[in-house]
Amino acid sequence: MNNLFSVTSDGVITVDTSGIKESFQEAYKGALGSDLNLEDSTVQGQLILNDTENLTLVMNEVVTMANSFSVYTAKGKALDVAAAYFGYYRRKNGLKTVVSATVTGAVGTIIPAGSAVSNGENEFVSLNKVTIPQSGSISVQFQATTVGAINCAAGTLTTIVTPISGWDSVTNELGGIVGAPEENDNVFRQRITANWLNIRAKTILGALIDNVAQLADVVSVLGRENYTDESIMIDDETLSPHSVYLCVLGGVDADIAEIMAKFKTVGAGVNGDTDISYYDEVAKFTYNYKIRRPTFKPITIKVTYSENSYTPADVEDIIKNILTQYIADNPFQIGQVISSVVLSQALDSFNQANLLNLQVANGPNFVDYLQMQIDDVGVLEEIVFEKVG
Repeated sequence: MNNLFSVTSDGVITVDTSGIKESFQEAYKGALGSDLNLEDSTVQGQLILNDTENLTLVMNEVVTMANSFSVYTAKGKALDVAAAYFGYYRRKNGLKTVVSATVTGAVGTIIPAGSAVSNGENEFVSLNKVTIPQSGSISVQFQATTVGAINCAAGTLTTIVTPISGWDSVTNELGGIVGAPEENDNVFRQRITANWLNIRAKTILGALIDNVAQLADVVSVLGRENYTDESIMIDDETLSPHSVYLCVLGGVDADIAEIMAKFKTVGAGVNGDTDISYYDEVAKFTYNYKIRRPTFKPITIKVTYSENSYTPADVEDIIKNILTQYIADNPFQIGQVISSVVLSQALDSFNQANLLNLQVANGPNFVDYLQMQIDDVGVLEEIVFEKVG
């Protein structure tokens, strides 16, 4: 029989059922003559159908087993086992929704970490302590108090739950990055591969990224290092000499600071706009650090299509639901290239319309890809459509 297995960038694959059937037919003809009648109604045809079904089941099991050894291709429990070899464990307790909001109030008012606000349905707590500056307002990130796919639409986070003198209002211009009841295979695999080079890290930065990424409520983390004697500029961030930079979405300040206390060397400086600290009970010492909390960037997706004979009246709602679910399963990361080509993969099997183009925008101009800066994370704001023809 012909080679029934092959190794590709997507893992081990096998031929489909028709390919297996053709291999059996060739084997039968090779043994019994090329003029052998192999119609399904014949005895030999029935034998081939039976053998094809049985071999297909076996080969599918072999493919599943072969792919279960790699974090790139394993699924479910097999992915849990493969990831555990490298010290990664699925977040069984899920992820919490993160929202960026603007708080206003009297200059100098301190809003402690853990201060609560509400969108009328769910409560969210601030991730870090802030002091309202001279402008009278400051951006604060809030995280849901419970895990799961908790929606927080733009303009709904408006109720202050924790009364603080001098704190006047809160509002979110963008919707939140929605959490999940349990870390699914896609998100788990993305977290592993995003930090692949940091596994068994040999550098300060690698160890920091890898360990911060595994904290329970961290959605995304990006790190950079300046090992020179001069300050350097990356995007709009200035990194001081011999320092590390961490931008973290989600996670509790004290937990992040504890990781930095354990893995950052004493001589390495830190960069960022958020002060965090960790008190070491043994040493009776408080470690003070800085990190960056990302800026939320609204992302609009534009889908251009024409109708075909299969197009239903609600085709735009169908496409919108597919893309929204895809982004929920593959959330945007800090500093990510948001590519229209990648997003289009969510619609590869969609045949209820002729999909002509897909582009993305952070502002008025639609392009094929957007490069987020090292302190930015994309948030899906809107999906718009253009029907042609």
